[in-house]
Amino acid sequence: MKRILIVDDDSSTGAMLKFVIAREQLGEVVGTVSDEIQAVDEILFYQPDIVLIDLLFPHTDGIQIMTHAMARGAVSHFIMISQAQDKNMEEMAYKEGIDFFVHKPINILEIRKVLQNVIQITEMEQMLSAVRQAVLPSSMAAPAEDSNWRQKLQEILADIGIWGITGSREIVVAVWYLKERHLLDTHQEYQLADVYQRVGQELYGSETSAARQKGIEQKIRRAIQKAQTHLASRGTEDFYDDIFIEYASRLFDFGQVQQEMRLLQGKTDQPGKINTKKFFEGLLLKLD
Repeated sequence: MKRILIVDDDSSTGAMLKFVIAREQLGEVVGTVSDEIQAVDEILFYQPDIVLIDLLFPHTDGIQIMTHAMARGAVSHFIMISQAQDKNMEEMAYKEGIDFFVHKPINILEIRKVLQNVIQITEMEQMLSAVRQAVLPSSMAAPAEDSNWRQKLQEILADIGIWGITGSREIVVAVWYLKERHLLDTHQEYQLADVYQRVGQELYGSETSAARQKGIEQKIRRAIQKAQTHLASRGTEDFYDDIFIEYASRLFDFGQVQQEMRLLQGKTDQPGKINTKKFFEGLLLKLD
């Protein structure tokens, strides 16, 4: 049974969620937190599988609480509770790591469906033997001709400094999708929007809203940007660094990596640009 923590300064909402979870047998509520100041510490103390957290608090918001908790080591899945339906806010929340939104007033059918989806995700993640887990749904078996590709991909993402960060599991699912379709072998054209939609389907179920799809795109791009910054940092310290030489031109436009290096050296205020397709295709070529 999954352990669930409720973080909401509205006691009636907390009571309703606790009632629904118990009645529908969706998990064990290990605690309810109404104090925004204590919220991060309580999340770290309980280490729940799932956190149901309100969007708005008197002096902060649920996104900041979540990001602070994650920065200190929380690995929970977060479900945001919001009374307002703000598309821009939802996109930002998905980008930062929220798994799902539910809206006030609480709808029993909606909360049940969302929790069931997140529970399925956590169960899939627990089936993996990867160091950080939380990478691929169990339906994504490695291709028969290369049962070690996931381990290879993990090593690459670790080398470029993004293994386990927000966006890394979305990257792995995207690479799996492209690899399964043999796009490089058949020289097929593909749209990144289709990739992001498939990532959403695999990680979050059949329904992928435009806001969630945008959030997936932003998570992936942010992770890729961090990888470029990581390589640029290594290249700045040692231009002949093995990892810098191996990946700087394979996964990125080398001119843009040099631009990122100039940024790190304080010679410009413009960061290097990334090319998501080049990054994916470089990973696929490295895995072959």
